[in-house]
Amino acid sequence: MKKVFDILDWIINKFTYIGGAAVVFIMIYTTINTILRAVGHPLNGDMEITVSALVVVVYMTIASCLINDAHIKIELFKKLPWFDHINNLVAFGISLLISFETFKQVGSLMKMNIGSTLLHIPRWPFTLFAAVGFLLFALAVLSVEYRMIVSRKEARLTKHEQQEIAEEVRA
Repeated sequence: MKKVFDILDWIINKFTYIGGAAVVFIMIYTTINTILRAVGHPLNGDMEITVSALVVVVYMTIASCLINDAHIKIELFKKLPWFDHINNLVAFGISLLISFETFKQVGSLMKMNIGSTLLHIPRWPFTLFAAVGFLLFALAVLSVEYRMIVSRKEARLTKHEQQEIAEEVRA
């Protein structure tokens, strides 16, 4: 089971590169637009393009932030370790529900051909990024929960039991 979650974490972390590429795109686009604005010829639709790219940044990196513990975390209930499991269960359920509903929304947006106001950029690809991002987040919550259960189980084992498990793993 550990191998499955290791592969899942590896896949989720690869989506971070898509978000990173979107950040690089925003930087280059903003630089070019600033230079062109200084000479009197700004690019049209800069807000639409930037906001659309930010959607990619957020949804392609949020699951990786959870897996790598690179997010802001307020531990109000540190004395209640079981609360983390309830929190993960709720987060998994809600993000999975949002993901499925967002995938349905992608189909509707494709049929209605909804786009941005100025440049008419289709909205469905960015909604697809959101749906995939929520699905990745749900899977990341599962991975974090699995690792939390395993680490707490290992913490309860005696040294003798840990040695037996280590011998089994080596064999």
